[in-house]
Amino acid sequence: MPAQAQTLPQPPVTLDVIVDDARSSRPLAPGDFVVTGSGAPLSVRAAHLVQPGTTGTALPAIGSNDDEQDAASRADRLVGIYIDEFHLRDDIAWATTRDAVASFLRASLGPRDLVLVVKPLDSLMSLRMSADREAAARVVETAAPRQNDYVPRTSFEREFFAGDPARLDIARNQIALSAIGALSAHLGQFPAGRKTLIVVSNGVERPVVSRRDAVVTAPDAIGRAANMAHVAIYTLRPSPAQPSTDDSARPDRSDVLARLAEQTTGLAVSGARDIPEGLQQAFRDASRYYVLDLDTPSPVGGRFQPVTVALRASAAPLRARAGFGRLIREPLIERPTPPPPGLAVPRHTSTLIRTWFGQAATDSDATRLTFVWEPAPRVPGGRGVVVAPARISMTVTLMDGTPVFEGQTGPSGRGAMLVSTARPELSFSARPGTLLVQMDVLDPAGRVLDHDVRDVTVTAFTRPIGFGSAAVFRGRSRRDVEAILNTPDTVAPVAAREFSRAEQLVVRIPLLAHGDAAAVSARLQSRFGSPVRDLPATVLGEEGQIVQVALPLASLASGAYSLVLTARNSLGSAVESVDFSVTP
Repeated sequence: MPAQAQTLPQPPVTLDVIVDDARSSRPLAPGDFVVTGSGAPLSVRAAHLVQPGTTGTALPAIGSNDDEQDAASRADRLVGIYIDEFHLRDDIAWATTRDAVASFLRASLGPRDLVLVVKPLDSLMSLRMSADREAAARVVETAAPRQNDYVPRTSFEREFFAGDPARLDIARNQIALSAIGALSAHLGQFPAGRKTLIVVSNGVERPVVSRRDAVVTAPDAIGRAANMAHVAIYTLRPSPAQPSTDDSARPDRSDVLARLAEQTTGLAVSGARDIPEGLQQAFRDASRYYVLDLDTPSPVGGRFQPVTVALRASAAPLRARAGFGRLIREPLIERPTPPPPGLAVPRHTSTLIRTWFGQAATDSDATRLTFVWEPAPRVPGGRGVVVAPARISMTVTLMDGTPVFEGQTGPSGRGAMLVSTARPELSFSARPGTLLVQMDVLDPAGRVLDHDVRDVTVTAFTRPIGFGSAAVFRGRSRRDVEAILNTPDTVAPVAAREFSRAEQLVVRIPLLAHGDAAAVSARLQSRFGSPVRDLPATVLGEEGQIVQVALPLASLASGAYSLVLTARNSLGSAVESVDFSVTP
């Protein structure tokens, strides 16, 4: 008789629980807990009472990612703090809260605790924990609340934060949620037990996303990921919320921070007078909690599984997470180890981004390349990655492995105002030939979402007259178009080639013409090649090196078009076309 295959028991999943049983004569046992998932009881294999110390040898200084991992594995507590300057008022309530948080960092945390303080517009690419509590307290003390203050204070804000207050509030809400998600993800990467994330804010509205928008950070996804990573979110609101008929009529727009606290065993504290006690409660929770080992009837992957937790025969207050799941810490796609030569590297086109590589002639034998990218629009109702790509890390080499260029950049287009801290493009020079371009698609926390590996053929501009690559700029408002036309060095092109009729395009294309000056013309054609209209083409610069065409889309019917540019002089002619589509 053939031997029957045996089903191996699944390793337990863990769930941290806060129970106020400090006055009990004994720690709670597995039988004291009742855990239910999907309507069925789950077996509690073990219940561990975790009580980190408050004294001991200080942790060494952290100077690298490896140092951080090592220190986190030995730390007593991991604490992250987000000071939401965009949703805080510079008033007495904030002053009281600021002093309370700074005092908490200096007096309550110990030498074996790690902390990280983040503010809006801080780089999310270089988050790193530290044992320097004094430095963390100074970051809190230098925070500058800006609720209802929309005056730009940095060049980044002047460039990307334009619009009415309602539009700016939407951007600020998204920045806050992205930062909270990134900070939670950074804490969650460490395998140690319970982690504490403190959010100081007067409230963040749930984002309302139109079908045309790119992926945004969803509060529910933050809560699920925090629970899977054992991150507890505590929200401190210096100014209590005021009753609002608008909020009651639209609960989907109400403050989402309190719900994040409820879902993740944290607490929501409202009012500056109660914040010192709220901080101490967060410290007590991180200093005494239970970890339950659960046996599940089926394997647990990256999917979040809701549960309820109760005590069998005790009235002690209990706070438990809304569910559990195993956090997948590895990148979604393993990056291939590139063996030389470059031809052996598997090519892969990421579906998370759309890209544009522009090329233009230079005074030397090299060609100038420009790169921009945008998040690909998410299909409504689609599954997969729920975190918006935030940056691209690019490595360019020759096929023999010789390095050509390395760099990082945020997105162009609409996403640039949320995550970019500089003009979102990369430029470098290379000799004609084939380049191997490898790109890591990163989320706000710097984790790899996907990889893109492709060949780029560099053009040799040897003809007496020829065009480079057409750069397309888009604008909705008059202010957008004026910025494109009047300050070209401050605006990056877009990778998209699908546009709304409410937009206006500006197309710039490099022109290389030896000999006499070239005559340039532009014509708009339908997808079938039928002429639609002739367009004025402006030659910019004293040497006529750039051709510019402005194209309003309001009068065009929905469909596919081509902008065809022609240049002629005594040495020859050149033709270049730009294909695009117009939507309602």
